[in-house]
Amino acid sequence: MKLIKLIISVLTLSIFTSSFGNASSAYSGPDLSGESLTILGPWMAPEDESFRDVISIFENATGATVEYGGSDEFEQIINIDCQAGSPPDIAVFPQPGLAANIAATGCLKPLGPDVESLVRSNYAAAQSWIDLSTYKDAAGFDKFYGLNNNTLNQIAYFKFVAGMSHKINKDNILFYMLFANSAKEEMDSYKKLVEVNKVKNIIIHNVRTDDKRIDYLNSKKINFVAWGRSKKINYSWVDLDNELATELIVDYLHSKGHQLFAFINVSEKYNFAYLRKKGFQKALKKYQIKFDKFLYRTTSLEDPSFSKEITIDLLKNNPRLNCIICSTEYSSVGAIQACAELNKKIGEDISIITFDGPVVGSLTNPKLTAISHPLEELGTNAINILLGSPKKTQLANYLVKPHI
Repeated sequence: MKLIKLIISVLTLSIFTSSFGNASSAYSGPDLSGESLTILGPWMAPEDESFRDVISIFENATGATVEYGGSDEFEQIINIDCQAGSPPDIAVFPQPGLAANIAATGCLKPLGPDVESLVRSNYAAAQSWIDLSTYKDAAGFDKFYGLNNNTLNQIAYFKFVAGMSHKINKDNILFYMLFANSAKEEMDSYKKLVEVNKVKNIIIHNVRTDDKRIDYLNSKKINFVAWGRSKKINYSWVDLDNELATELIVDYLHSKGHQLFAFINVSEKYNFAYLRKKGFQKALKKYQIKFDKFLYRTTSLEDPSFSKEITIDLLKNNPRLNCIICSTEYSSVGAIQACAELNKKIGEDISIITFDGPVVGSLTNPKLTAISHPLEELGTNAINILLGSPKKTQLANYLVKPHI
């Protein structure tokens, strides 16, 4: 069967490739055939499906066998397993505080200085993520135990990929994921893929309002689909209804009696951020609430320390403020940290709401409210549009609706 080459890319941490079907030759890591790995996490069916799809990628590439067990009684199970001396190889902690408690018993194994150095070299806002995963061991010494950044930044992305997995496996598609440290590195990689490797099918992510990647791919007559929309739409795309999502958030908060809203957004060079602001302003107008530029803040870096500072400033200068909308999970983490520092209890003293927050939602009790989108449905439609219609003869799009 002829292999179809597909590249899907996102601007984030580092370059790596992965493959599906019989395309395992793209994997260049160690052969782990015969090895087994146990993972314990909080996700249960159907929420665990995306994670299991990611596991299958790892198994196909490495030859290892992975046994994942999910439970809504994660805390009790991990404590019992540690006391019995039989913990899993990897534990996905839903709450950093629980991980700290387990580390203090001596059950967790530190990742060591090599991994910490890797995080410092490759992760944006590395120190913030190192701090979130540094706990005292049984002897009272600070040790580095885990990685938070991948989970926060990419779980929604992996759900999107999971939605493509059925067609990828069924049609024996040679599949790569491309990650880049910068816009320049990403563009250089595209040029190599298109001009040297002759890749013809591409899905791009994190579309900017003025996106040079789109101009380049159109100039090369490449068949591509974008997750997101730019100012000039002359390509096929799938997207979240970001404008409606923000309107629904304001509707929900207004129904709870809120009249004063703060919004922490990311840079509006990303079109999803621009659309979320547009939806926010539209919803405020509906309720005859004036848009206050001092309550609308943006941060150019996905670093919780920045949103933490913004949240502290907002709350100190606006004593009546008891509601903050966070555009990303990064900004939610910063807002949670700020509330803890100011002794404000989420759910009582203040409401915080975010977008597609499967991880950060579990960092507080009660859980943080988040608006959600069917991301796997988005991925399914993206690959169907990419491979299901004649190249460049017809543009198609698909917009998924949010729910709260």
